[in-house]
Formats: sequence, structure tokens, C-alpha cells
Amino acid sequence: MERTEPAGAGDNRSYVALYVGQSAQNRLVHIISRASASRQESYMVSVAYGTRIARRGGLDLEVEGQLVRHTGLQRHGEINGVLVARWTRFPWDRWLDTRAAFGEGLSWATEEPAIEPRGDKGDEKDSAQLLNYLLLELEGKPPGQAWSGFVRIHHRSGVFGLFDGVRGGSNFVGAGVRRYFSARGARGHDPDRSRHPR
Repeated sequence: MERTEPAGAGDNRSYVALYVGQSAQNRLVHIISRASASRQESYMVSVAYGTRIARRGGLDLEVEGQLVRHTGLQRHGEINGVLVARWTRFPWDRWLDTRAAFGEGLSWATEEPAIEPRGDKGDEKDSAQLLNYLLLELEGKPPGQAWSGFVRIHHRSGVFGLFDGVRGGSNFVGAGVRRYFSARGARGHDPDRSRHPR
């Protein structure tokens, strides 16, 4: 039985990430099931910081904070906090270190976003500043290296009216780069190197 590693363990890692995305008009379930999206002229750029708080086997538990700027059809800022579960073990990791992540948290916009309509056009308002936040991500990197690339779905919604009666949401599909580093600040050290000997 593998034990859970507490925060502060020697190989605990943090990361910084930069990613950009474009709004997709499709529902989240259709983006995932059809692997396609109908884009619109709304864009986002985000910087994020995350750190691992626990590990059990191939599953990492992380917390991530994001600062987001929107341009195009909507122009506002966004702050997100999310708890992320990241699966880190795949059969082909010796050739391409792959991770898949799911995150759930909260998103606060500096103003009501213009492209987050409710399900009913008769509603008095379209969205709310505070909504639920969800991310889905697939990441890959060369084994033993600190830099990675990833694709991500960035989703805000009212969870069927749970948040201020909001029934709609927004989806952004994007890509980014991530830089991992040791929590102890060891430059150039990748704690996962032992998983993928050269």
C-alpha cells in the first residue's frame, strides 16, 4: 500500500503556466465528445501558479491559482482558484511523459461576462461575477524535463442555476506551456526524473 505524501515532502513540486484560449460556442459535453468547437471572436490569456499538496500512487492533488485577461467580445479580468486532480502514469511515459487533469473551483470576473447567457432568454440578466470553474487538461513533456505543453478546456458556469440562478456558461479551448520546479528551489531538478531513467 503506497502512502500519501504530505505537503512539504522532498519531491513536492510547484509550477507556473501560461496559456491562451478562444471561446467555443458549443456545450462542454459536445466539445469533449465530438473533439471539435465552433469558435467566436473572444479570447483569453492566463498565467497560473500551482503546487502539489499530496500524492497517492499516480494521482497528484494540487491547488492552482489563475489570473485571466479577456479580449474581443468581452473585456474584463478573471481570478480563479481550483483544486486539481492530475493522473501522472501512462504506459508510454518512457517516450512521452503524459498527464491528464480535472479541476474544480471558483471563478470571479471583474464584471459580468458578455458571452455567458442563461438558458432562458427571458431572464433579466445573463450571468454573474462569481461562478463555478472547471478545467479539463491533457499535458505532455519529454521524460525528465521541466518544461511541458498542454491543451485545456476552461469552463465557467452556474451549475444549472446553483450560482445566482445562472443556467448558462462559457467554454474556452486553449493551449499553453508549463514550467515545473522543485518546492525546495533546486534549479533544474525534476523530481520525476527517477520515474523515467534515460
